[in-house]
Amino acid sequence: YFSVISVYEKEYLSNFMDSEKIKLEQGRKHFDDWKPIDKTEARNKLGINPNKKVIIYIGYYYPLKGVDVLLYAFKELKRMYDVELIMIGGKPSDPLYHLVIESGAIEFGRVPNNELTLFLSASDVYCASVFEGTWIKFGGTSTAIIEALACNVPVVSNQLIHFPTDEWKKVGEIPKNGEDVI
Repeated sequence: YFSVISVYEKEYLSNFMDSEKIKLEQGRKHFDDWKPIDKTEARNKLGINPNKKVIIYIGYYYPLKGVDVLLYAFKELKRMYDVELIMIGGKPSDPLYHLVIESGAIEFGRVPNNELTLFLSASDVYCASVFEGTWIKFGGTSTAIIEALACNVPVVSNQLIHFPTDEWKKVGEIPKNGEDVI
């Protein structure tokens, strides 16, 4: 038996063995540990305006993970809406760190995993705007996406293709390109 996190892995292995012996699994999280907190309380603790729409991203600040596309979408959204972008997980040596700072996003750097529920609960949507490459093919539904969903935060990401059913339609959107992210 094989446990895989990517539909591509499952399809590939199906060429060599019975697909019944391949299980698509995601986000091994204990959901009892991942409960949302009140959005107003979370925003107050973080100093975020309760009237703004808040996008969140968690991960390194790399093009591989679509951070460049997210920053473009944020720039465009700021022209139309009162919106904030929370960025977590980057460090100054990341290739797009300087663009994150220049964008006006609220950059929190590295945050202990057990504190992420506060940031996720303060958010209206999680966005990982990757469209191609190895991260989409083999990254599965990332842990950050599973954590966002556990905190009742909808997701905009191509990684939702790895959901084992079409239930992803109830929890988010799969964008086709940068304009679709907006």
